[in-house]
Amino acid sequence: MLPLLRFSATGAEHALKEAVAALAEEFRLTDEERSEYLPSGQQTVIQNRVAWARTYMKKAGLLSTPRRGFLLITERGRAVLRENPAAIDVTYLERFPEFVDFKTLRHEKAEETAIVSQESANDIACKLGSSVELEGGFFVRRRTAFRDCYSISPSPASTGARLLSKSFS
Repeated sequence: MLPLLRFSATGAEHALKEAVAALAEEFRLTDEERSEYLPSGQQTVIQNRVAWARTYMKKAGLLSTPRRGFLLITERGRAVLRENPAAIDVTYLERFPEFVDFKTLRHEKAEETAIVSQESANDIACKLGSSVELEGGFFVRRRTAFRDCYSISPSPASTGARLLSKSFS
């Protein structure tokens, strides 16, 4: 993350694309490395890493996003650069309460989403009459007979889910 903060040290507003290109050059990435895509095929690896670095530093108050796709160093970001840290990583960012709040909120939302996904999956499976698969290891299957819906619960022995039969007669 430190290279991105240093890149933004000019105090000027920078496009994220500009930062990606500059950091790829700084790291001397080959054309092949620059064009390597994530498994999703939606974004290159370097674009993804720079975007996450920007997000984390924004949450810590080191960068701001004056408009979509742009970044700008904050006074806190300048103060960090004056400290001349050897590196900036998640542990370093945890000294900032806003970043800790962000991490805590992310984990709470993930837990809430898993619970909602379980409940919603049961409703969907019963209403649609077809198989439903959700991310995060939760699966729901509905038989063709309306009264034979299945519910799920997390398996205590694994990260997956087990199917439990539930009848609505």
